[in-house]
Amino acid sequence: MFSPKSLRTRMILSFVPLALVGLGFQGYMAFREASEQLLVAQGHAMQTEAANLADKLDRTMFERYGDVQAFAFNPLAHGGAEDVRQAANTYTKAYGLYDLMIIADIDGTVVATNDVAYDGRSIDTSHLIGTSVKGERWFDDIVSGRTPKGTTWIGDVEVDPIVTNLSGKTTHTITLAAPITDSNGQVSRVWANRASRDRLVGEIASATQSLMREDGYASADVYVINKDGLLIHDAGDSLESILTESLEDDGVEAAVLARSQKSGFTFEVNPHTGKDVVNGYAHSVGALGFVGLDWSPVVSIDRAEALAGVLLLEQEVIVIFCCAALLLTIVTLILTTSITRPINTAVGVLEQVASGDLTVRMNSERVDEIGRLGKAVDMAAEKMHAAIAQARSAADETSSASHQLANASTQLSEGAQSQASALEQTAASLEQITSTARQNSDNADQASSTAIATADSAEKGGNVVGEATRAMAEINASSQKIADIITTIDDLAFQTNLLALNAAVEAARAGEQGRGFAVVAAEVRALAQRSAGAAKEIKGLIEDSVGKIKNGVDLVNRSGATLSEVVTSVKKVSDLVAEIAAASKEQAVGIEEVNRATTKMDEVVQGNAAQTEELASTARSMLDQANALKQIVESFTIENEVSRTTATHSAPASTHGAGKRMVKAMSHGVAPTPKAQVAASRSRSDDDFEEF
Repeated sequence: MFSPKSLRTRMILSFVPLALVGLGFQGYMAFREASEQLLVAQGHAMQTEAANLADKLDRTMFERYGDVQAFAFNPLAHGGAEDVRQAANTYTKAYGLYDLMIIADIDGTVVATNDVAYDGRSIDTSHLIGTSVKGERWFDDIVSGRTPKGTTWIGDVEVDPIVTNLSGKTTHTITLAAPITDSNGQVSRVWANRASRDRLVGEIASATQSLMREDGYASADVYVINKDGLLIHDAGDSLESILTESLEDDGVEAAVLARSQKSGFTFEVNPHTGKDVVNGYAHSVGALGFVGLDWSPVVSIDRAEALAGVLLLEQEVIVIFCCAALLLTIVTLILTTSITRPINTAVGVLEQVASGDLTVRMNSERVDEIGRLGKAVDMAAEKMHAAIAQARSAADETSSASHQLANASTQLSEGAQSQASALEQTAASLEQITSTARQNSDNADQASSTAIATADSAEKGGNVVGEATRAMAEINASSQKIADIITTIDDLAFQTNLLALNAAVEAARAGEQGRGFAVVAAEVRALAQRSAGAAKEIKGLIEDSVGKIKNGVDLVNRSGATLSEVVTSVKKVSDLVAEIAAASKEQAVGIEEVNRATTKMDEVVQGNAAQTEELASTARSMLDQANALKQIVESFTIENEVSRTTATHSAPASTHGAGKRMVKAMSHGVAPTPKAQVAASRSRSDDDFEEF
């Protein structure tokens, strides 16, 4: 039943141990992670407790910080000794935190003290009246001004000899002092309070420890250390350790870190008990303006107590692991049986199918994946059965079709070679036509360029003739102006001649006195006559020039009109040549496209010729494979072989017909599909492709 080589045994031996190991590892990791998380959570909790205790101490000290200032501001602090004593007694009983109050004047002399204790009993402090407190640090700092105005002088925990004498036992106090100022703001007295460490620090720390133990931390211990690392509160309420023992000297890491002004938690060993503990620590940071005294609370619990919840989790994990292992084994047995049994059945069926018997079936009724496997095996066997039966009939059909296909391929190859040769000659002729058309297009472009240049030159000549016409018109106008000037000169010569004649007449009348003047007048007259003659000659020449210029202007105007007609004709010729060039380009482009199409057809026909040769080779190979296929399918056993053989003989008729249609279609160079046949018939009727 459990053979070591069976799939079932291997699945059980592989799955169950691996699952158990994974489950165990997961449980161990969960336990370990839970332990670590719980320890860290407890560490954070202890850190929070320490921080809360530090905040409580800071707030309490801030209140005491303000108490002494309030006492110093009381008007009774300026009164007589009796008034001050009564005020001190009232404050002592009301607050219950102070062991002694001292009021000293500016010289250091004690003027008043309380004589009633915090619990209402009378104490004898009369011996302190009149004594001097000079030398006390709190007094000297306030009087000298070293303590800033408006602030409180505060000291750390110390053994107070005065209070110790009053109580009869060692007493630790904290001193707080503030100045009493007059109306001018000058220090007139000093008020000092001796606060009890036991009732101030001890009660707050002890209350925190008690609350933690009530909350379930039975091993909780609370310590408070000052800035020097000395204990100012011991978890055991031991007064002997106050200001005498140091946690740092005992090797407590939390105390060292707390004194370095850090907050956090540590896992270490208690030096006194030797137990593993979780320590939370925090550093005082002050509150509400009070800077604090650099105290550091340390809160500690046993590690075993911190992990108490994990021990219960460990037991639960063990029980769950055992139950899961048992359940896993049972489920694995059932699962492997349900998988391997139908697989064995499927293997038997497949082995029979592999041996050639295609009639066996699984007939599985299951609806899961195994059932789908059984149905898939049955379906595969049925399809193989049908495929083998069809393959037998297809083998004969394929052999016959292969012979016809080989013959058609040979004919198709010869026709394709002939078409390729004719198309190659056509491509060469089109190449020559393309070259001629391209040359004509280039010549037309050159003629168009020459006509455009001629039109431009004629247009420039017309512009020059126009400019010459304008220049001749300007010369004609200048000639008219010169003629007018010559006429004026002629008039001047005539007037000069008359004046000279008159002058000669007058000179003759004058006799001998006018003879010289007559000679001059005669010379002037001669000059005037010569000027008039020259003016007439110039006027005749100018009039002749003006006439010739007018004839020249007329000739130039007619030349300009004729040249304009020439320019218009040249432009028309240029436009016609440009249209001829454009038509030549379009013709060249069209012929090039035809040439490319013919070249592409040549490539296609060449490819078809090569493919037909391959088709013939493929047909011969198909014949060989069809014979081999017949030998293979005859090795299988199928149902109703006799009836199927009869059906096989009836099937080839239609198949042969289809094969003939395929071969006939291929002999015309098209694929044996209805659409391709229609396309081939249209091609033959419209374009006569075969003759081409």
